Amino acid sequence: ASALWSHLVEHGSSRLETDQCLQAFHYVVCQTGYYREEVRAYLVPLFFGFCCDRLPVGDIRGAAFGLFGLVLSFVNIYRGRLEPAARHPWPGMENGGGGGGIPTNSLRVVHFDVLGLDKMWEIVLDATCDEVAGGAMNFLSTIYGFRDVSPRIRSGVPEEQRKFIDRCISHLRGVVDANMSDGADVDATSVTRCLQLLSCFARNIMGSAKKLGILTGAAQSHGSLGLGQTLTVKIQYLGKPRFEVVCMTTDTVGMLRRLVREKVLTDAAGGKGAHDGAADPPMNGGFTYGPLLPAQDKAS
Repeated sequence: ASALWSHLVEHGSSRLETDQCLQAFHYVVCQTGYYREEVRAYLVPLFFGFCCDRLPVGDIRGAAFGLFGLVLSFVNIYRGRLEPAARHPWPGMENGGGGGGIPTNSLRVVHFDVLGLDKMWEIVLDATCDEVAGGAMNFLSTIYGFRDVSPRIRSGVPEEQRKFIDRCISHLRGVVDANMSDGADVDATSVTRCLQLLSCFARNIMGSAKKLGILTGAAQSHGSLGLGQTLTVKIQYLGKPRFEVVCMTTDTVGMLRRLVREKVLTDAAGGKGAHDGAADPPMNGGFTYGPLLPAQDKAS
């Protein structure tokens, strides 16, 4: 794979040859079925490393960006940073074909340390292709919009979004300071794209707020009131020992059930406590919900 990358991507005889090679890699990664999952698990980290370390941002066009987005998604799924929110999150993948674009709307954020984001920032600011830069903007603004995020990390969303905004402002200030210190021309492209990224991010946030009814003053369900507060919920079922999960006041019963399931299966895999060898927790009733106690008040 490294030799193919070197000869056909880094030193390809033409853009057409390079793009065809990248599209072939994309197709191989999208394959599913007998032995293909093992091939994908081997190739994804390789291609992800090649894209991050051996693919100059200025040379990234549609085919390269499509491959990078695909392997970025897979490597983060393998590392437990993202998880697919649908059975087949990539268009055409269910038929063994390669899909276009990055399936951010079908990915759930389960860990804030998403791999490959620094490369996405470079693409936004320095890519020569405006279409590719726009795709990277959409990816970053969607990821940091956290429209679909695990309840376990939801309380940390505001801090991560603040870091995102601070990074945008820091870049803009850096460009202005450099211009004032040495009289160099302002990098208008990176400034414009950084502002566009902030605008795209704001639209994502506002769209989510309108969808939830937060901006209209309309009556809202408990799950539409923003991030809410942290709760510690005591769970007991089928006479097993009690255990606790942490959720938010805005979480639905379905989200709570998923947290309970994850906790039970994790404990069972580790051979401890709550599961005691049972095959699965009941998912449609059978839980005894203990008192709801705000986590910050637990110590008292």
